[in-house]
Amino acid sequence: MIKAGLKLIEEHTIESNNTIFLVGEIIETIVPKNFVLSDGMIDISLAGTITASGLDTYYTTQKIARLSFAIPGEELYKIG
Repeated sequence: MIKAGLKLIEEHTIESNNTIFLVGEIIETIVPKNFVLSDGMIDISLAGTITASGLDTYYTTQKIARLSFAIPGEELYKIG
């Protein structure tokens, strides 16, 4: 399990639907060592991470590819 500790930065009331929008700063992350690859990248697929779309739809994460850093005018290439 990957964990994140947050510090509350801002709180905004959204009048149109009477909800509160929170803005936080990540101040700590806890990542099991076996999720961290030799180059420091975190493989979230090992964590069984899920994502959400809207209020009621959930997806699992699967690695598709790892690509080079995007630089204008340069082609991307697969890493690893």
